[in-house]
Amino acid sequence: MKNLTLFLIIFLTNFCLFSQNKRHYYVILKENVNLGSIQKVVNQDETITISCNDSDFSNFINSKHAYRFKKEFLSFNAPVLKRTYSITLSENENISDFIQRNEIERIFEILEPTYLSHYPNDFIEPIYENLPNTGLDIIKAPLAWSITQGDPNIIVGVVDSQFDINHEELQGQIYLNLDDIPDSNIYHGTSVASIVAGKTNNGYGTSASIGYNTRLITADRYPTTLQRFFELSEMEEVKVLNCSWIYYNLDPAIITAINEVVYDKNILVVAGAGNGPSSNASCGNGHGYAYPASLESVISVTTVGNRYPIGHI
Repeated sequence: MKNLTLFLIIFLTNFCLFSQNKRHYYVILKENVNLGSIQKVVNQDETITISCNDSDFSNFINSKHAYRFKKEFLSFNAPVLKRTYSITLSENENISDFIQRNEIERIFEILEPTYLSHYPNDFIEPIYENLPNTGLDIIKAPLAWSITQGDPNIIVGVVDSQFDINHEELQGQIYLNLDDIPDSNIYHGTSVASIVAGKTNNGYGTSASIGYNTRLITADRYPTTLQRFFELSEMEEVKVLNCSWIYYNLDPAIITAINEVVYDKNILVVAGAGNGPSSNASCGNGHGYAYPASLESVISVTTVGNRYPIGHI
């Protein structure tokens, strides 16, 4: 009987140890903190013991019930991502002392969302309205919308040509319009802005937009495209800049402008990859590269699907 009782105590103790809940965090180290190569040993209770260049920091991590600690974004060049580590701790672990560490700039929890797809009532095909929107399905927009539909505190700057601020899809979506000099009868900017953050779930319009709770600052391309681009990047509210325009050849001024905005100002830059095949003048002029979309620091966007000829929309 004693042996059975002892067995049950050991079993239940181990069961509790191995089944306890865990929380996952990102830890961003301060600049100039170098941990070097991180070595780890997995203990019997599945926690880890680490060693690195900074023995005091290693001892701090080892004082926690940590199950994972590693550099997270090895292939990225953005400075803040190079300083980002992931750590998994017991759910009862107190993280307040992380912020007090001289090495740590920030720690925040990685929350696990509930993946229930969300479909707005204008989730339609942009031209043939009786068909499902395969473009948004392919990029899993309904799944993304279950996490966020955008944030009115996030401002996206759109530098383009001519915006119809009275368009039904843009009313109330534009925080500031700097479209000073209409340059054509083609409202390309209207189309782009509507895709980024046009009104959605309103029962009409061409289609649902990507981040429809986000707001916009719209601007024309005068006096030059890059000058407007820089002007919007200086606005504190702007967190994302959209560039649905291309340069055929790589100008050093483009590299300088994009890198300054991405790395120095921490603004996300999204750019169109061009229209048509790589031999087309509107997509690389024969060499297949369009800028700024082809730069490593930029998110390049293209159309998807197979209903229309390449470059049709």
